[in-house]
Amino acid sequence: MGTQPERGTWEHRPLVLVLRPAEQPTAKVTHYAVRASRTFFVLPEHYSVCRLCDEIPPCTHATTEAAIDREMENAERLMAIQPGCCLGCGEPITARMKTERFPGSNLWRPDLGDGSAVFHTRAGCQDYVSMYRKQWQAKGIEDAQMTLPGPNEG
Repeated sequence: MGTQPERGTWEHRPLVLVLRPAEQPTAKVTHYAVRASRTFFVLPEHYSVCRLCDEIPPCTHATTEAAIDREMENAERLMAIQPGCCLGCGEPITARMKTERFPGSNLWRPDLGDGSAVFHTRAGCQDYVSMYRKQWQAKGIEDAQMTLPGPNEG
């Protein structure tokens, strides 16, 4: 009995993958030459298939539905934010709080008007500031032009 080769040499080692359609157990098998570094998931004898897109979960249909649900939750969260509140946490911004304000039209809530994109500088809101900044950068606005000090910063 031979020894197994070193794992480090497996990357380009050829393997033969033998496949047969699950719904045709007597069909002729198909052979494919593959690399050993490739990951393959072997399905059990009984597995589920989406009735809408005929894929193994997580299917395109389920992935799309989950993405739509996330976007709807985010839209509902943003629509609940009142004028003068942080676009990150939704809490009111007082004159004593440090803020980060973005000039121009509000990318997330255009209905609030120009200069209304404002965030707290606290740690809990920084992820939202980063997301907003990335959208500004995608629009081609330079970082130095993006942020202006809030009314209470000096």
